[in-house]
Amino acid sequence: MLEFLTLKPEAFGLDISDLSLKIVKLKKRGNFFTLSSYGKEEIEPGIIKRGEIKDEKKLAEIIRESIKKVRGEKLKTNYVVASLPEEKAFLQVIQMPRLPEEDLKSAVIYEAENYIPTPLEEVYLDYQIVPPV
Repeated sequence: MLEFLTLKPEAFGLDISDLSLKIVKLKKRGNFFTLSSYGKEEIEPGIIKRGEIKDEKKLAEIIRESIKKVRGEKLKTNYVVASLPEEKAFLQVIQMPRLPEEDLKSAVIYEAENYIPTPLEEVYLDYQIVPPV
């Protein structure tokens, strides 16, 4: 089973694009999931442009109002599952020699400069070690 489907506490899904916001919450019933809450709101042009938030206050207000207006069960959680727009995220598997843990971070940063087309000062960089096969 996918680990994220067993999250506790409960969370709802939030999908934000340039022109709309969608909310969904699933509830486990036996071996199945059912839709318990959902909603969709239009976002005025200009609040988000090409995946970049231009007016945080307006977007926050739209999110708050959307949460209040969901259809189905009311949302009683502050936990949300969201994702970045694909054009704003990078995922790269890189092979590295075995290094002491204290050297690994600087080696990953050095290697990341070869893959990320944005200055590293402008990105959030994280990594995960995948065990050798």
